[in-house]
Amino acid sequence: MHQDVLDKTIFAPASLFMDLTSELSKNHLVTSFTPGPINTKAQESYHVSLRFLEQEARKLNCSFPDLIKYKPLTFITLARQAACEVVAKAYQMANKGKFDIVHIFTIEEEFALYFAPLVKIPVIFTHHDPYNMYARYRARFPNVENLNYISISNAQRKTATRKTNFITTIYNGINFERFKFNFKPKDYFVYYGRIVKNKGCHIAISVCKKTGNKLKIAGKHYQGHGDENYWDKSIKPHLRRNKIEYAGFIKDQKKKNSFLGEAKALLLPVKWEEPFGLVIPEANACGTPVIAFKRGSIPELIKEGINGFIVENENQMMEAMKEVNKINREKCREYAFKRFSMQRMAQEYEEVYLKIIEK
Repeated sequence: MHQDVLDKTIFAPASLFMDLTSELSKNHLVTSFTPGPINTKAQESYHVSLRFLEQEARKLNCSFPDLIKYKPLTFITLARQAACEVVAKAYQMANKGKFDIVHIFTIEEEFALYFAPLVKIPVIFTHHDPYNMYARYRARFPNVENLNYISISNAQRKTATRKTNFITTIYNGINFERFKFNFKPKDYFVYYGRIVKNKGCHIAISVCKKTGNKLKIAGKHYQGHGDENYWDKSIKPHLRRNKIEYAGFIKDQKKKNSFLGEAKALLLPVKWEEPFGLVIPEANACGTPVIAFKRGSIPELIKEGINGFIVENENQMMEAMKEVNKINREKCREYAFKRFSMQRMAQEYEEVYLKIIEK
């Protein structure tokens, strides 16, 4: 992932990778491998050139991130080439005795999976999607189920084949120092995340319209592209009326803190099996509780009445919205910190590394 892309998008696996690298580097020698330059605190880092992607973007007279949107096949083809080079470099150095263990954050790339048995030291994988999300996933993972996997939630395991070798579950973590606690929220609810159908933004609009509550929406939308024009048909017609506002795509941390921290609650009416909703601990870190549908990992991340409410449908969500002021926002943040801090995440990964190395 190119730093230019990260600066203009939200890509949770990359953020987790950078934070984990930073935390582990405090006590260990860490080497990072990335497709394109990324700012990490690893003592050593390697990346492959993305000049071919940059050249294609220049030919089309568009920005690097826009290449993903307007020429997705070109982007995927060249990005896969870069990913292959990254994996090859990491595995070559591993076989020369440079490391004790290799940890790979993966989503779509399969090169690291198939060639892991050729590496002389342990290799572990953290996958950030459901294991059955795409046809290529359903075809791939049954063939490599004997590798070392760490699930990001117990719910994620249900999407994998029965014999998949899960070592443990380690919940994702965030850097709580970046999030400002807000004791006294304002009178609005928020939706924050990608504006696609399975994330349920239209449901958040529906419950706020029915209850007369103000809703602020933030996130990246994909106007005119896929999802049956979801933005144009299901979101845009409701804006600037019925107390529904679109705040745009928020990347700046200070603005993000204000957006989440000043809200009464974050609404998360997901319509898919979410493997881990990172926005939940982010909102909680600001003291803001989350009201979410009972799908995927949600029951693992929310403790009823402490950091939010778990509901089954719109009617239950509307009832929970009436009760949200009863949640102690300080205890909400405290609970999230104990379970979802980056320090906790890094410590648990470190324990797994040592355990595997000592086998």
